[in-house]
Parts: sequence; structure tokens; C-alpha cells
Amino acid sequence: MTTNGPVYDSPGAMPEKDDFESREAFLAVYPDQEHLADIYFPPDEDLTPPA
Repeated sequence: MTTNGPVYDSPGAMPEKDDFESREAFLAVYPDQEHLADIYFPPDEDLTPPA
């Protein structure tokens, strides 16, 4: 038993980013996975390097 988070029945249980081109497309299929959308599709401002 692990205490570090949820345990999934199979490795394919989590949706994969590669199947989607945008955050909106991902959330259209997985509306309850906003935390994954935040990881897979971070806001653009987070991607700009510091000046």
C-alpha cells in the first residue's frame, strides 16, 4: 500500500497529452482532469524566459 497518492489499475488509466492538441480539446474529453490540463498545457506566460 502506498501513501504517496492514488493508485491506478493500469498504466493506461491516465489520459495522455499526446492525444490532444490543446487544453480545450483535452478538457472536452476529460472535464474532471483540470489539474492534468494545467500540467500538460501550462499558460503561455509561464513559458517565457525571464528578461
